[in-house]
Amino acid sequence: MTKKRLTYITLLLCIAAFICQSGCVYYNTFYNAKKAFNKAEKAREKNKYTSRTGGGQQYKIAIEKALKVIENNPNTKYYDDALYVVGVSYYYTRQYGKADRRFRELLANYTESPYVKESELYLAKTKLKLREQTQAMELFENIFNADYEKSFKAEAAMGLGRYYYENRNIADAQPYFYAVRDSLGDKIEKKIAQKYIADGYYALFKFDDAQSAYLQIIG
Repeated sequence: MTKKRLTYITLLLCIAAFICQSGCVYYNTFYNAKKAFNKAEKAREKNKYTSRTGGGQQYKIAIEKALKVIENNPNTKYYDDALYVVGVSYYYTRQYGKADRRFRELLANYTESPYVKESELYLAKTKLKLREQTQAMELFENIFNADYEKSFKAEAAMGLGRYYYENRNIADAQPYFYAVRDSLGDKIEKKIAQKYIADGYYALFKFDDAQSAYLQIIG
């Protein structure tokens, strides 16, 4: 083997080793981001129906790690995963403008991503936080009428119902709360929806209906 050929092979091996090492670094970075994100999500779910918040510090770690993947390795197969992790983490750390940007980026560029449905729901919720109610309602309406999982449709229905209720449009709010109570919601969501239904009847001075609805909450 000539010296020139040996040098060429050595160079190729060095390049291959560098590429492999770089790939491993970004995988490890994303792995750590996802690990922190999963811890944050677990803490949040644990406190979902309480006044307590959870996972804040882990969400911040997830943002830091996932941003390194996004900024330094845009061609990675984990890019849409990283976008979703960053978007959700921004949402739960109340950085709504940044969350909006990342969800829109994911939806525009990764239409086949497994995170599309979740991102549409989070984008709607983010729009509400940004007081962009018209866009939020359009997104919620699309989710509610689409062939989505019940949990997504329940959140969309609650978003729509609360919006109309808070704007004193009780008649338009009630059908969404009924949808959550009768078919879409989990046990706690059904109770929450029933409370809105009862309060709605009371606000409309339909006291007999309100009494019956309140009794269903404790019945």
